[in-house]
Amino acid sequence: MTEFDILRNAAAGMDAGRAALDLAARNVAASEADGALEPLRRIARSDYTALAKAAQRGRLRSVVRSGRYFTTPEWIAEYRSGLASRAR
Repeated sequence: MTEFDILRNAAAGMDAGRAALDLAARNVAASEADGALEPLRRIARSDYTALAKAAQRGRLRSVVRSGRYFTTPEWIAEYRSGLASRAR
């Protein structure tokens, strides 16, 4: 085993830890939701593709459960207001 193998194994362990922390952060976000979480597809309607991409990139607050994105109308409004302020 070379030092590169050791570093590669350490990096893999850090990736697993990062994934666990990400999941925990999403669960905390879900518990702090002002409104009830709703499926993103239901509340996004025609904007689903753009909002799903924003959720995947961590720009839209969301929670993933069983591979589905959940969010609140308030979080979507917060995301959109951030877009409007960045466009100026």
